[in-house]
Amino acid sequence: MTTYKRKNLVSLIKLAQNDDKLALEELVRRHQQQIYNSFSALNPQADLSDLTQEALVRMSKAIKKLKNPEKFNSWLNQIIHNLFYDSLRKKNRKKEISISNPLLAEEESEFSQCLIDEKKTPDENYSSCELKQKINQAINDLPPLFKTIILLREIDGMSYEEISDLTNLNIGTVKSRIARARLKLQKELEPYLK
Repeated sequence: MTTYKRKNLVSLIKLAQNDDKLALEELVRRHQQQIYNSFSALNPQADLSDLTQEALVRMSKAIKKLKNPEKFNSWLNQIIHNLFYDSLRKKNRKKEISISNPLLAEEESEFSQCLIDEKKTPDENYSSCELKQKINQAINDLPPLFKTIILLREIDGMSYEEISDLTNLNIGTVKSRIARARLKLQKELEPYLK
């Protein structure tokens, strides 16, 4: 197993495409947190564990279809975004009604998103948590065409070229939308960053 940890991504993908289960396990281990973080950024209220698990299953099943292992990150992000939009469509089809106290549920979800740093004072922890919530809200309030692209760039760390390939937009449009999304976020968050 230790030899797999040292292998580069392209080698692991090629081994996984040839039914090497240990290489596939290493791919899953390396990317599960990234996938979880991507879903968390797209929709913090979603069932992140289930979405992450489904994305890993889809990745594992489709790995043989990946023609260019060097485009793995773009390919994986496409799986994540397709799964995310599939989950939104399913959610819109069946509206669920909860009998629990919605205020309590909202409070629990807000506090469960914030990890407490014991090195900070309670005021600092609260401010950090509040800022994180404001940032998430500001991103969620972006129009979809800005939100997706800014998440791909800032959260997934994709290059302009990768985003262009993934979204079928030219690079100029990608750069323009990222710049406009950043301006909107800056304007929205300005009162909290002083």
